[in-house]
Amino acid sequence: MSTPADQQARDRALRLDRHVITIAPAGSGKTGLLVRRALRALASVDTPEAVVCITFTNKAAAEIRLRIVEALELAEGPVPDKPFLQGLYADAGAVLDQDRAKGWALRRHPDRLQAMTIDAFNQTLAVRLPILSGFGGPMAITQDPQALYTDAVLAVFEDEAHGATEAADRQAIQRVLAWADNRLDQLLPALTGLLAQRDQWIEHLDALLDAEGTADRQLLHSLVRHHLRRTAAALPPGAQVAIADAAAHARTHWPDPDQHAELDLGAWPAEDPDQLPAWRFVAHLLLTGQGEWRRTANRTLGFPTSDRAAKDAFVDTLQVLASSAHSDALRGLLDRVRRLPEPSLPEDSRTLRAALGRVLRLAYAQLRLQFASRSEADFTEVALAAITAASGEGGSEAIARTDAQIRHLLVDEMQDTSESQIRLLRELTANWQPGDGRSLFLVGDPQQSIYAFRKADVRLFVGLIETGQLGALTLHVEQLSANFRSTPALIDWFNGQLGRLFPDRSDRTIGTVTYAPCTPGRTNGSATGVQIIAVPSAARDDEVNAAVDTIVALAHSTPNNERIAILAATRPQLTPVLDALRARLDEPVQAVDIDPLADRPDVRDVVQLIRALRHPEDRLAWTALLRAPFVGLQWADLVVLSRGRVGASWPDRLRAPLPEALSEDARRRLERLRLALTLAESRRADLADAADALWTALSGPACVSGEDFDAIRRLFRLLRQCCRGGELDDWAGFERQLAQLYRGAGRGRIEALTIHKSKGLQYEHVVLVGCGRPPRGSDRPLLHLRSVDDGVLLIPRPEDEQLPGHAQYDFLHSLSSDAGEAEAMRLLYVAVTRAQESLHLVAGVGTDSRGQFKPRARSIAARLWPVLAPTFEPLEPEEPAETPDTATDSAGTLPTLARLPSDWSAPLPPPLWSPAERRTLKPSEQVLEPDAITGVGDLQATLIGNMFHEAMERVIVDGIEQWSDAGRTRQTPMRAGFRRMGMPEDQIDIATTRVSDLIERTLATDCAAWMLGEHPWHASEYAISGWVDGQWVSAVIDRCFETATGELWVIDYKTTRHPIVDPTARKQYQAHAIAQYTGQLQQYGRLLAQLRGRDQARLGLYLAELGKLIDLSDGISATT
Repeated sequence: MSTPADQQARDRALRLDRHVITIAPAGSGKTGLLVRRALRALASVDTPEAVVCITFTNKAAAEIRLRIVEALELAEGPVPDKPFLQGLYADAGAVLDQDRAKGWALRRHPDRLQAMTIDAFNQTLAVRLPILSGFGGPMAITQDPQALYTDAVLAVFEDEAHGATEAADRQAIQRVLAWADNRLDQLLPALTGLLAQRDQWIEHLDALLDAEGTADRQLLHSLVRHHLRRTAAALPPGAQVAIADAAAHARTHWPDPDQHAELDLGAWPAEDPDQLPAWRFVAHLLLTGQGEWRRTANRTLGFPTSDRAAKDAFVDTLQVLASSAHSDALRGLLDRVRRLPEPSLPEDSRTLRAALGRVLRLAYAQLRLQFASRSEADFTEVALAAITAASGEGGSEAIARTDAQIRHLLVDEMQDTSESQIRLLRELTANWQPGDGRSLFLVGDPQQSIYAFRKADVRLFVGLIETGQLGALTLHVEQLSANFRSTPALIDWFNGQLGRLFPDRSDRTIGTVTYAPCTPGRTNGSATGVQIIAVPSAARDDEVNAAVDTIVALAHSTPNNERIAILAATRPQLTPVLDALRARLDEPVQAVDIDPLADRPDVRDVVQLIRALRHPEDRLAWTALLRAPFVGLQWADLVVLSRGRVGASWPDRLRAPLPEALSEDARRRLERLRLALTLAESRRADLADAADALWTALSGPACVSGEDFDAIRRLFRLLRQCCRGGELDDWAGFERQLAQLYRGAGRGRIEALTIHKSKGLQYEHVVLVGCGRPPRGSDRPLLHLRSVDDGVLLIPRPEDEQLPGHAQYDFLHSLSSDAGEAEAMRLLYVAVTRAQESLHLVAGVGTDSRGQFKPRARSIAARLWPVLAPTFEPLEPEEPAETPDTATDSAGTLPTLARLPSDWSAPLPPPLWSPAERRTLKPSEQVLEPDAITGVGDLQATLIGNMFHEAMERVIVDGIEQWSDAGRTRQTPMRAGFRRMGMPEDQIDIATTRVSDLIERTLATDCAAWMLGEHPWHASEYAISGWVDGQWVSAVIDRCFETATGELWVIDYKTTRHPIVDPTARKQYQAHAIAQYTGQLQQYGRLLAQLRGRDQARLGLYLAELGKLIDLSDGISATT
């Protein structure tokens, strides 16, 4: 492979004599670069703990440690051929030298490598605080922080209700309650959300309590000025002068000469909020009341017909603006100018905000009490404690110890950082001095910042890039461009099509980023590139069918070792595709966190059963229980039971004498229910046991599939975990944890997942579905919290739209919407850059009232429309197919309730019987060598055989051509595998060389392609069991297949620990193997033939040491 185009930037990023921030787009080898810098840092320090690598997931931290260890193992061997590996080899070799000199023993003690998540790093700092600080000592991380936030907020209002608060605080609480119409259920989500985000406002609490709003004025002034600057910068060259001339002319000739007399329009208005009237006049001049570009002008706009030249010049300017490259964006900016607020909060909003500040202060105090009483905290509290420790506050000496220990700090995924993490880095590096031998390395990709819901703020990373500063540290910015993941065809599409949809410049006030062009890092690969599947219909089913057709065709046309990803922005966009795909594709599909257990009907029935047992007065839950399939009452039965008893609870109704009008079927069902309830009541000391017993006694397992049965067992396990003393006190917490349980992902090369889940992964083929369906819209929240410069704005939504303060709230809401749109574009970038070989975009687009194709707003198709539109132009819109009414059947009757028969009873189990099982060992699990006695040699022979088997299975999956080097480049993972198997360290290199030799010998044989290649049906490590010769046999067949001519083959591999050189010994070895294994292979053959419906199977014994496949069907050597 040739040298990457960005090699010089990569080299500069590895220099330890400066602090570096590296922008690493998708596929650029970011982790590899970080690992190399970590290796160079390790080679320069006295202890490995002086190098700290921070990332954001446990998986990423484990990968960093693993890759460092693998690099050290690589450095133990010969110099590799590939240039990248040569650089890695040299860096790792320097670490090995330092390892030996200092006695680190990193390969035996990899836990000394300090690669950890930011949360783990925060904990290491927080526990150093003294006990009296309120956090010192170990504290567990809560698994349900929302429960703590809720309890803290409720405690504030309970104290107020009992008169336990001061007068000023009580007035603030009452003001906040009045603002929410005394609806605590509406107020609770807003306040708990603010507690979760307290790292953003806790520093600025004094400003929030300020009813004068001094900080508000400054921050709003900054935001308004910034929007004016954005608008001016978006104008085409020369447009400012033309617009200013037109505005001056219009004001002079305005129908009412006094209306705009105070405006100074002699030049383009300054980018100052004081000039807002002039800006609004310009926006009104250019746009219609609906926010569209004006097409002409008349005297009502200040262009009388007598002044034709001025009017024509203005119309020409309008045409230039409407046809500019970013016309829509400019139009949106000007439209917002008309609604820009005055840069201050009205008095009512200020007093409400101050009241909210008081309530938040009280809630945070209650939250701290919750932490102390439960000896647990959330990640945000740990982060705040870490900042306190790093700053040396609270009597802590943690900063002194940490500052002395850390010499090199490396932070991955910086685009996902938050304000508290930036503050921590600033505190940790506050005492660093130029030339002191310490270094900071930050790496990330602003285009892949997609976790705003986890408090990630891309504006912080953009700010570091633009300023080149972190506190007093000067950061050298390096931009990578080489993409080693995707084919040149895909990269051309990224640069030419996707790139033009991103803004021309980044905006760290809003959170928009530019597109960074990439260069091909590989020359091979498919020329397929990007395929657009245009569906000329807005109907969901049409788009789903097109997606399924695409996936099925891709699955049938690609090799089995190539993975396919089905991506969508949201789970609801994936679900219908998965349902349709499973009905058509005879291949397993992994679904990663797609199908929530709580959405399954059978699980919902059991949840209602639990609710009914927990609260006898929960009428809705009892109604659902009585209608569930395992009880099965009809609506008519419920009506009869309720007559004259509406005021009674359902348990009371069921205990009373049954009405005579009740059907016989219902009587039988209720009798069974009464018996089951009696059993459940006997176990009521434990809610989980009672619910489990009730469901089982009602024959619930007979009503569900095996998969739903497993889901319900998981539900009961969760219930037991959440119960304390047999009772479930926190139902909301139970539901939150239930919402995190999903149907098992399954296995297979086809994987369905959301784009967020796909971050950091790659697939040969990517199918992006749901492009025509917008995600669910979000409501306007009760308040908006936004970090601005060095402050924070908290603006509540006024009770009435006509009240003052709505313009300021709307402005912040629009900024939040802009940030969401910017993240949606970055989400699209993440989705398409997962592809290695091909990308398939499936988009369904309907038409507008004029019959023109128009994608739905906020859909992926809408964002990609400049790219998709040419594909739709030649198509004719499809008429939506009529969807049958599923509420009624063909006869027009309501569907019947699925339920057990009233007289159903569980069948008796068959008599207990256990067949005598004889487990047949694979030949590879037995040792043939005469000197193989129990001990180290025996273990070594077994492990060599196991590793050889794993290698053969991998060869079959990858293809022989991928193993042309006989696995020499895979010796590092082989060594790691032997360690996991328990092989003594001094034997690992010998065993690895032995396996590589056996692989090389095998792949050089004439039978390799036939034995290890594809067949109409084939399998490796195939587990089977059944009756053979009157006994039960379990076996795992190393290799089996059916040839194109219909022959069924069973092949077993055999290895030896040592080479056999003597010709006589080789003959004896072959004879001994045939004698020992013929009988067992015959059993394998009969068992497999029986299961595959064949008369017989041919038997092959492959002796890897001899490179010989022996056909035991004929007793002769088939090939050598």
